Amino acid sequence: MIDKEEKEVLHFNKATVWGRVDGTVEKKLSNEGKGRKKDSADGSSKKGAPFYRLKVICASARGNAFAYGRIWNEEKAKNLIEHLKKNPGAGIKLVGWFNQYDKTLEGGKIERRSNFTWHDWAPDECLDPRAAFSLVGVVTAMEGELLSLHLERKGSQGEDFRIHALESVSMERLTVNDVIQVKGYLRSKDGEDEFGDTDNSPILPYFADKDLKIRKEGMPF
Repeated sequence: MIDKEEKEVLHFNKATVWGRVDGTVEKKLSNEGKGRKKDSADGSSKKGAPFYRLKVICASARGNAFAYGRIWNEEKAKNLIEHLKKNPGAGIKLVGWFNQYDKTLEGGKIERRSNFTWHDWAPDECLDPRAAFSLVGVVTAMEGELLSLHLERKGSQGEDFRIHALESVSMERLTVNDVIQVKGYLRSKDGEDEFGDTDNSPILPYFADKDLKIRKEGMPF
């Protein structure tokens, strides 16, 4: 069941990550490496907004996944840093939003990458580490196992996602302009075999057919 906002707006983005922080939580500035922004009134330099960057290990039977992301709330980030000092290697649960961006690699190849923006966290045993997402949006394209999804909520910038279907039947059920709810994980396609080995397939955002719902016109999911 989705919440009231999802029903009304039909666009939704939530991500939850369970895992353990790899390395340290780093403080950064939003315009770091790009020069200082100039104030339009007096030409003075302005510092970028601070955020805290971290990498979370989410390795499981779904594959050797990592979740990269940032926390903008300084108080929440400092509390997390203090918690990890007192409890090295502790499991945590982070809640926020799923993001994607294009990264230009050497040779000009463009790679689609996934990361997270977190607004809250809590201690967690992390018995099942995972990086999960839940999206509601409009299907804009389909190609093979690749699904393109657009989210646009009133008063906010639109977002475009490219996610992957684990089963071909999912793509057969869909058409462009469908409004869908889809949930999935960052994972390898095949995950771990019965011997505990994983292949070298890339970690990508995948969803299973059972976690795909298509909204019929005038009806909730």
